[in-house]
Amino acid sequence: MNDRHPDEESLREERRRIVRRITLWTYAFALAAVLIGLLGGALLAWILTGLGLPFLRTWLMLSIVLVLVPIMIHVGQSIREARRRDGEDAGGS
Repeated sequence: MNDRHPDEESLREERRRIVRRITLWTYAFALAAVLIGLLGGALLAWILTGLGLPFLRTWLMLSIVLVLVPIMIHVGQSIREARRRDGEDAGGS
């Protein structure tokens, strides 16, 4: 037998639906940010070809700066935050 109230179950399902939607939006925004970084790098590389710089090499370097560096900073901050939380959990008990 299920001891849960029907309203409680519907609230749980609604929360699951909201979390799924938020997750989808998060991935969509992350993909959009990467695409904007790549397209922005391509545009800058195309502009810089007027100065005699090779397009592909310039685009790769700009893409690293515009996309990979912010991702690495974000991952580093997430790791640092997780370690800080773990330290608080261990020390606060």
